Formats: sequence, structure tokens, C-alpha cells
Amino acid sequence: MSYKVQTVKTLKTVKALRGQSLTIDLGKVFTGTLTSWMKKDLLGSEYVEFDIVDGRYLFLTKAKTADLFDTKNKVAGKWNFDVRHLPTGGTEDDEKTIFVGIVLFYNNVTS
Repeated sequence: MSYKVQTVKTLKTVKALRGQSLTIDLGKVFTGTLTSWMKKDLLGSEYVEFDIVDGRYLFLTKAKTADLFDTKNKVAGKWNFDVRHLPTGGTEDDEKTIFVGIVLFYNNVTS
């Protein structure tokens, strides 16, 4: 039995301001379907979903970077995210994580 180990690229830590829109460039256009979520707690069920623009950019609106209603999950601080890619015509089994990273949200410019 053989196993194929997939290498997942790690994006550098992204610093962002809470309450401001955020765009992350993946470096190239991907065909197929991209999905991406960020989570404060990797084992938790709460997440914020990125909008995917032009198959290349992860985008969060100002509303998505503002404080969440649940006081436990304020946007400020460290959030982990991943990017998943499903090739055109692929099945659920073909979906792969292609990037992982961290977004650090700060409350103001001087943080």
C-alpha cells in the first residue's frame, strides 16, 4: 500500500485591520472552484467565509471584518484559514487544500 503525501503551501501571516476590507492575492488564477474559510478556533464550528474574486483573490468585506455578534469571537486576533480547490469537472474526492495561512487582525494602525 502506498500513500501520496500532498504538500500544502503556507502563506505568510497576513496583518489586517479590524473593520476594514481585506484582499489576499493567491499569486495566480485557479480554474475550477475555490473555497476558503477562516476560523479562530480550529475545532470550533464558527467561521467567516472569504469571497473568491476572479479565481485568484480572497476577499473579506468591511462587514465581515467587523466584530461578530458573539462576544467570544471578536474579529481582533489570530484567525487560521485554508483555501480548497476543486478542479473543473472534479468530484468531492478531487478537492484539495492548496494553501493555509494566518490572518492577524489588529484594532488600529499602531498595534
